[in-house]
Amino acid sequence: MKHIPITTIAAVLLAGCTNSTSQDQSIEKNQIIDKQGSFIFKPKGDHKAIRVWYYKPPSYNALTPVVFVMHGMKRNGESYLKSWIPLAREGDFFLIVPEFSTNAYPHSSGYNQGNMYSRNGNKRNEAYWSFTVIENLFDYITTSTKSKVENY
Repeated sequence: MKHIPITTIAAVLLAGCTNSTSQDQSIEKNQIIDKQGSFIFKPKGDHKAIRVWYYKPPSYNALTPVVFVMHGMKRNGESYLKSWIPLAREGDFFLIVPEFSTNAYPHSSGYNQGNMYSRNGNKRNEAYWSFTVIENLFDYITTSTKSKVENY
């Protein structure tokens, strides 16, 4: 039996969201072709484009779990990808690291707090939340890789 590192379990528990209704995105098709790389993901609407770093383990198949790792305040997705690859290989999961730039998603309100509230404290429509970018990205990833997983 394989043992999954506690950091992997924690990441899965913290990110334990489910698939939501997808929105159309303006993206190139088949961007996830290599076992490791990055691509630009531009959700439809007012959301800004993000770079997405990824790693598919050698044993990848349609049932391989998807794990999102969120970067910290340095917005350094590639560094997070590199440090998580050994865990993804050992834990046999498809690693996704979206990178929210400070220009497109400024301050903690635009990234950490999901752009849920305007500067004056009014709650924004869910369509403007940066959290919805993750949901849309998950839909894109599962569709483009023909994944059968329903959550991340």
